[in-house]
Parts: sequence; C-alpha cells; structure tokens
Amino acid sequence: MSENGNGPRPQRSGNGGNGRGRDGAPRGGKGGYGREGRGGSSGARQGSYPSKPRGPRRDDRDGRPAGGEGAKRSFGDKPRFSRDGGRRPSGDKQRFSRDGDRDGGKGAPGKGGFSSPRRSDEPKRPQPKKPPRPIAEGQEGYYRGPEEPIRPGGANARPHQPRMTGKPPAARPPRRDGKTPPRPVRHATPARRVALQALERIRTRDAFAQEVVDTVVDRSQLTPEDKAFATRLVLGVVSTRGVLDEMLYRCMRTPDDAQPDVMSALRISAYEILFLGKADHAAVDQGVELARDVAPRAGGLANAVLRRLATVAKAFPFGDPKTDDSAFAFSQGFPKWLLDEVQQSIGEQEGRVFALASNEPAPVYVAVNALKATDEEMFALLAAAKGNPQQASAGGITPPGCYLLETGRVLQDGRVSRALNLGHIIVSDASAQAVATLCLPEQRPASLLEVGSGRATKTTLIQSGAKRKYGQQIERYVAVDSFAFKGRILKERAETCGFTVSDMVVGDGRHLEELLGDETFDVVFLDAPCSGLGTLRRHQDIRWRIKPETIEEDAQLASELLQSAASKVAPGGLLVFSTCTVTRQENVAQVARFLESEAGRGFRIEEVEGKAGFASELVPGGPDAHFAVKLRRA
Repeated sequence: MSENGNGPRPQRSGNGGNGRGRDGAPRGGKGGYGREGRGGSSGARQGSYPSKPRGPRRDDRDGRPAGGEGAKRSFGDKPRFSRDGGRRPSGDKQRFSRDGDRDGGKGAPGKGGFSSPRRSDEPKRPQPKKPPRPIAEGQEGYYRGPEEPIRPGGANARPHQPRMTGKPPAARPPRRDGKTPPRPVRHATPARRVALQALERIRTRDAFAQEVVDTVVDRSQLTPEDKAFATRLVLGVVSTRGVLDEMLYRCMRTPDDAQPDVMSALRISAYEILFLGKADHAAVDQGVELARDVAPRAGGLANAVLRRLATVAKAFPFGDPKTDDSAFAFSQGFPKWLLDEVQQSIGEQEGRVFALASNEPAPVYVAVNALKATDEEMFALLAAAKGNPQQASAGGITPPGCYLLETGRVLQDGRVSRALNLGHIIVSDASAQAVATLCLPEQRPASLLEVGSGRATKTTLIQSGAKRKYGQQIERYVAVDSFAFKGRILKERAETCGFTVSDMVVGDGRHLEELLGDETFDVVFLDAPCSGLGTLRRHQDIRWRIKPETIEEDAQLASELLQSAASKVAPGGLLVFSTCTVTRQENVAQVARFLESEAGRGFRIEEVEGKAGFASELVPGGPDAHFAVKLRRA
C-alpha cells in the first residue's frame, strides 16, 4: 500500500473471521460490514489510520481494569447512568432495557442485554439529543426509554418510587441532599385576590359594597374582564352572605373555627360553588390558595371545609324552589322574612320576580345634563363608543335625555369618561330620572325646597330638567341634608355640572321651621329615607343589614319628615314624596296616614299619567323600583 493510503482496501473479517478489537481480543457475534462500536467485528484499519500501540490482552492484566472500559461491574450494580426517579440522559443508549434482560443473557435481541453483541471501546459518534418524553401527572409506570410503561404490580415491575412531576430533568435537577423538593408556589387568580381585598375592606370598615368596588376594584390593575369578574364576586358574596355563612357553618365544628379574614376567603369559593356553578375542584383549589394568602396555616381547614361544602351543596337549597318559599329564598340569597315582606306588599308571584331581578346585574342608564351638553352630541358620543344608547323609560314616564347603555364598560371609554368628568352626562337610574321630572309643574316655580339632597344627583336632574322645560334654572333653590359632607359634595357637583343652589342647609329635616323660619316654597321635594329595597341590585349589602324593625323605624322617620315638609308648601304649591322601596308600610300606607293626619288634610293627590301615583317595578332588565306621589295643597 502506498504512503498516502491509496491501494487495495483492507479485508474485513466475516463470520468466523480473524477480526480483533483495539486490544486484540476476538470479537463475538456476527461479523459483516459493521463499524467499530457496532455489533459486528472489524479488522484493524490500515493505510489512512496510523497504527496505535496495543496493550496486553484482557486476560493478561491481572484483574486490572481494561482500558476504556472502567472498573468491572458486578451483576447487582446499579446502571451506569442513574438519576433520581430512574431517569437517564436521553442521548445515551440504555445498557439494560428491562430487569428481565439481566438474567442469564436472555435479553431480547437489540435491547442491550448480555446476549447482545459486545460493543467497541471507541467513543460513538455524537448523536443529537432528543427531548425527554413528557410524563403526565398521575401516569402509571415510569418512563424508561422508548418502551411502554409496565403496569405496577406486574412480573417485571420496578420497586415503588415516588410519583414524578413530569418536568424535564433540565428544569427539575435531582436533589443531592436527599430532602423532599419544596412545594411549588401557587396563588389564587388576580381577580379573586382583589375581590378578597375588597371584602376585607367592607368588613373591617363597615363600608358599603358599591363604594368599595369603585375604589378597590375599578382602580386596580386588572384587565376589564377580571374587573368585571371581581365585581361580580364582591357583590355576589355581599348579597348572599347570610346563606353562605349558614352553609359554611354546617361544614365546621364551630363558627369559631375560621378567623374573620379566612371566612372572607371561604365565602368567595362558597359563592362560586352555590351560585355560579363553578366546578368543585376549581373552586376548592382557589379557596385553599386564598385562605393561604391570608393565613398560611389555614390551607388544611379551607380544604376540608370546602370539600364538605361541595358534597353538601348537592342538596342545596334543601327543597323545591318552585313550591317551597323557604327553599326559593335560600336559593336567591334572601332572608325568608324579607321575601315574605315583599310578597305581602306587591304579591306572591311579583315577589318572586322581584327576588330574581335583585340578583341580576343592574342596567346602566345615563342622563344628559342639558346645562352642559345637548342630547344629539351625547347620543353621538355614546354611539361612537359602542354603547348602543337606547331611549329609556320607567313607570310610564320617558325622561328626556335618558339612555340605556348596552354595557357598563362603555363608561371606561376615554371619551365617555371625559364627558362624565366634565358633567356633560351623569349616571342615574331611569326611575330616579322619572321622579325628578315630577318635581317640575307646567309653570316654572319661583322656588323649590329639596329635603334630603344626598349627593346632589336629583338636584342636577331637576335643574337640568328646568333648563329643558323653562329655558332656565329655578331661581330660588334650597337644599337641606343632615350630613355636612354631603353639603360639600353638592358644592363640588354644582361647579362640575353647572347647576345653581341658593342655600345649602345642614340640619334635621324634621325641624324645618327652625332651619328655614317662615319661608314657604312653590315646590317641596322630599326624597324620604327608606329601606332601599328597590335598589338591591346596586346596594347588595342591604338585604343582610336590614332587619324587620328597620322598616318600622324608616317608616316612622319618613312620616315625621313628611309632616315637617308639608309645613313648607305654599298655598297651591306642590309636595312630591318619593322613596326607593316596595314595602306597603313605607309607600301606600305612609301616604294614607299622612292624608288622614292634621298636617295632610289640606292636600289632595294629583294624578301622574292617569294614575294616583308613580311606581316602577323591579323586573329583570328593567330600572329600579321607585315610588312617588304628587300632593297638591289647596
């Protein structure tokens, strides 16, 4: 053969040939055209590859390790590539495929058992590593290469090992200290955490739910979808709190098992299970994480209570809601006594419709402020913001500039938000707008007294309506309220919305003679304090704050205010009495008692749209329930 290796190719050994390995040892198995390191044997390469020195034969080394092979391994030694969980590098072949391959050289051909051909000591050509096969959590058996998992308990099953997480080795390195890996960090969803924060503020500060939603949820960094979900959770938990607590207490040894902040977390998951139909496992999991957020050791309690609740909830509401009023009240998150009160006032079937509507999201209505903008401008703006504005009415009255929006998200549009901040439009229910129109007689009144001005919403509506109807605002406008901070709110809104108020008086409306002297007014508007049941969709915490004696107290206070307001009506003037509730005791019976009293004998009822008074019903998709009556003084 020439120096450069050109010449006849070296003869390869066939079956039974004289091919030897690097150390000169004879190769086992079949011959053929196999490369070094494969099952076949090959003779020494000549020409292209320089000859390498050969050591002594394997059987002449006095028990020393063979070159390139490492220490001799006994039959019971562990596999060379051993990792936690039985894993091995995915790019290396497995020496022993199965435990059954190790006995007496009976392994399957090609699987790497003792019966397979011996391999060369030369390093193999690098092969691209394949990504490890993912292992599903809970999968039976363990991944050991391309073979299918062996069923636990089988003849060739491996000893029991802890369940693997399915993470690839690179992401979950083995623990060398033998300790159990830490539990992965998990958290409740952002919407639920914000909802829990809002519920805690309501509880600790005894605040109203809607006000907390405006400050905590609406100002959070949540997406619009998460804000809507968090709002639903907060208002839903508040409106059904009594039922949620009763159900949770059934699953505890004593009501003192959970501290107050943990109870707030449990109520969220209980509401999802009982009223939103959330899957049990998801609600329980999130409830446990919420409980851990406020008290790390409360996870076990939360898990046990919520799992019991998921079982008990299968019998909820413990009766047929179609025929059993108690079961119906329970299913709607109503105290039974309150449902009875409503049904006695407006009818049995109407009371059920009222309860159903009270749990629905409240529609969003806006009123165009004629003092700052025109209906055409605001309609175009709302339509451009995809609010799909529709002219709205309530109780047979259609207030001008009153629009129903398709969704409350329209208010977050930059153009609409700017119009709100500038006072061009205000958010107000259609029934409240209808009541404001009743305060404007055909002839422009010279003076108007508003008793209970609150946050000046109806003040804005009345003066805006006066601008529409008379071309100018009512000149002498006096507002009275018992809270000084509401007086400050009125002044701020007057600057924003552009209405005028002659005087803002802070004091007890039951003593108007002391506050205003002998002055009388052409129109006196009394927005009386009441139970507020007509606005349950917007004030969800009312139903569990109110008590039977509360309605009696509110009715008595309104009676005293009505008699005081009557004394300030000028001869021929108008007295408008309104509430936002549905109970007979606070509405119809109240007016009847007044007309029979000494102070009310000089008044008569003035019809509204052919009826004795105004009353809007609370029905799904409709406005709030309000009541109003116009009383004309002789």
